[in-house]
Amino acid sequence: MSTSGRAQKVFTTAYFREQRELLSAEQFESEFQQQPFEAKGLLFNKDELNYFFELPKDRDPDTIIAVGDTAESGSDSTSMPVAMIYGSDVYIVDVVFDDSPAEVTKPECAKCLIENKVASAVFESNNAGQYYARDVDQIIRDRGYSVGIRTKRTISNKQTRIEFASDNIKKNFYFKHPSTYKRGSQYWNFMKEVTTYTRSGKVPHDDAPDSLSLLENEIRMLSGGQGGGLQTAYLSSLLSLWRMV
Repeated sequence: MSTSGRAQKVFTTAYFREQRELLSAEQFESEFQQQPFEAKGLLFNKDELNYFFELPKDRDPDTIIAVGDTAESGSDSTSMPVAMIYGSDVYIVDVVFDDSPAEVTKPECAKCLIENKVASAVFESNNAGQYYARDVDQIIRDRGYSVGIRTKRTISNKQTRIEFASDNIKKNFYFKHPSTYKRGSQYWNFMKEVTTYTRSGKVPHDDAPDSLSLLENEIRMLSGGQGGGLQTAYLSSLLSLWRMV
């Protein structure tokens, strides 16, 4: 029994919930869950990102594309951001971000691609990505839809790739405003991983920012490396890929 005369502070569940609401996700995890982060070294500081409440109403998107980065190990997440593109503006309208096994995330990806009317999706083919993409494509076809799905092997260094893509992401990408999705949702977890990624790359997981870098690279390649809007002719062919059979 302690003789110091000091009363130990008891943290109740209600207290933790209150603090979780008051603090940012990074502050809460650093203070209460012993997961410190390098605030000064954040590559995607949340205050530097663009947000949207609603999509442009005066026109349709030029195209809708997605890029999937499949989990490489049991602790990784399958990450697939879905983008509606309006000229040079890229709206991240949905994501699959789940560390569940492939038998769970494959149907999730298929459902997400169908519901968002995605014209073209690219899956990283490293490791088992090629088979993953094939299975997602089959699920979509079994449900009576068609999405242009292909695979692409990446050989560049992940940290370098994320760093290189960061300027375009911060300039041209728009994310849902945090008030429009629930805490703990896949979109929330996705943004949490993006906004806690550090320039040093010393983070437990980087699946979310890496999938964004793959998406940025894909858009840049489609636009001829100019960083502007996608080529009209190519967009037309992409849009024609999505149809109900």
